[in-house]
Amino acid sequence: MLKLYNELARWWPLVSNPADYAEEVDFFLLLHSRLRKVIGYPHPNPPP
Repeated sequence: MLKLYNELARWWPLVSNPADYAEEVDFFLLLHSRLRKVIGYPHPNPPP
C-alpha cells in the first residue's frame, strides 16, 4: 500500500488543487505560531 501511495502522491495536485487548501494552511500556520509562543520556542535546545 505504501508503494502505491508513494507512486501516486506526486499526482495528487492534479486531482485536488493545492490552492483549495489555503484556508487550512492559514489556520495551521496561526495555530503553530501560537503554540510556539505558549511552549516558549525558540529555546536553547530546539528539536531537530
